[in-house]
Amino acid sequence: MRFLGVRDGHDCNITYSDGTKVKYIKLERNLQKKHFHWENQATGDTIPLIMKEAQDILGVDFLDLDAICYSYGNVEHKFDRLIEPDELYFKANQSGHPFWSQFGCPIYKIDHHYAHVLSCWPLINLDKVNTHFVLDGLGDHGRTSGVFRNDKLIDFTDRTDNLGLSVTMEQVGQRAGIKGMVLDVSGKLMALKSYHDVPDNARDFIMSKVQSFHYRHLEQFISLCMGYLNQMGRDERQTLINLSYMLHVFAEHKLPEYFQRYADTHEPITYSGGTAQNTVVNTYIRRKFPNLHIPPHCPDDGISLGCVELLRMIYDQPHFDNAGFPYWQSDVAPASTASAATIEKAAEYLARGKIVAWYQGNGELGPRALGNRSILMDPSIKDGKDIINSKVKKREPYRPFGASVLIEHTAKHFDCDFDSPYMLYVVDCLNNNFPSIMHVDGTCRIQTVDQGPQYETYYNLIDSFHRKTGIPLVLNTSLNVDGKPIASYPEDAKTLFENSELDMVVVGDEVMTK
Repeated sequence: MRFLGVRDGHDCNITYSDGTKVKYIKLERNLQKKHFHWENQATGDTIPLIMKEAQDILGVDFLDLDAICYSYGNVEHKFDRLIEPDELYFKANQSGHPFWSQFGCPIYKIDHHYAHVLSCWPLINLDKVNTHFVLDGLGDHGRTSGVFRNDKLIDFTDRTDNLGLSVTMEQVGQRAGIKGMVLDVSGKLMALKSYHDVPDNARDFIMSKVQSFHYRHLEQFISLCMGYLNQMGRDERQTLINLSYMLHVFAEHKLPEYFQRYADTHEPITYSGGTAQNTVVNTYIRRKFPNLHIPPHCPDDGISLGCVELLRMIYDQPHFDNAGFPYWQSDVAPASTASAATIEKAAEYLARGKIVAWYQGNGELGPRALGNRSILMDPSIKDGKDIINSKVKKREPYRPFGASVLIEHTAKHFDCDFDSPYMLYVVDCLNNNFPSIMHVDGTCRIQTVDQGPQYETYYNLIDSFHRKTGIPLVLNTSLNVDGKPIASYPEDAKTLFENSELDMVVVGDEVMTK
């Protein structure tokens, strides 16, 4: 059957399936507009524009569908009615709507948080998971979190309880002077918080005062915390950095406790929503829940995947095929794949301290570069972070870079005994050998790379670099510059090469060097 899932609002995306295969588009990448359609989501109904763009990219007639499921990001974007508080989805009446009435198939509206839950299907058979957690900025009915068990909403946090960790971090970051799009501020503050100067004894004293608090008490914690932080006599910016550190300490303690109220620590659980991008807190949750599953598309990037999964369930269709995941972005893949000779040449450039742009296959789902749309460098270069920042990335100097490591060598260099294929965890570095990927607090956000078919080319590149240098990992950052989406066309990579100090760009088997 032919299904279409649609997410409107910021980071809009569409998923199409005509059977067990799915095709995914995040229009930010294809149109090279960050967080598209963020700037227009409150000014009118953008669905016709989104549908047309996606239809043209996929070459599919969307009037020839069996069912559509959508999730709108704004109450202005609705037809028929809004979803009721106790509903997970409903079948809409599109007959009187000027756009939706042209479709002869049924159209369903899904609860935002339930779409997050269902978007986890590429990672694990959801029939085998009982409990799901969603934490984000804002879902339907002002909810900032939801707990689902056996397809029922069993608990939620309302925005009147607290704004949620993500939005709170956005507000603190903006007050601290962090620049850029508001949706990126909390991620930047996650890096900046490591520059706090809160003594350990002050941290422990504050936390001793909130032992009875739980995650819903986020606002109360901020009020109590600021009373102590203001006594430290720091300027406003440093006080806010200190607050962001304490917010993380609070979340590191209280979110695992929140999860334990609803799930056994050894059962498989899913965790999604924008807050699940917080790699620092994720690591603490995983320590309590080793069978934790977080998708790389955990923010709203994954909503359309949840939409088509709902349709699959409604119509009792076979499970979708997850082959090739997470490299599902419907962008322009190069006509060739890097040959052994090209891999050796790129590895040699890396071994010589050069900066290499690596563009292979289709792009990754989610906001992290995972080896198909990456900029790479030797992680052992002492000033590597500053070099790559000044020559290419132009990012804030306090933001660290991640690393991709051959999975069999992970435990030798990082305090990590689990797989991290989607760069969603921060772990301690075990030595100081790789300064360009080690944050000021001694940690690194890592991607473990195995020899699965979707990772083969990237694995071979790192392996070649390892054979030349004895280093089984590379600095890995996204193939873009600050404020721009990740490259979606070979021309994007080549343009960045021409307008920066990149030393090499590899697009498929095509190599450009300076």
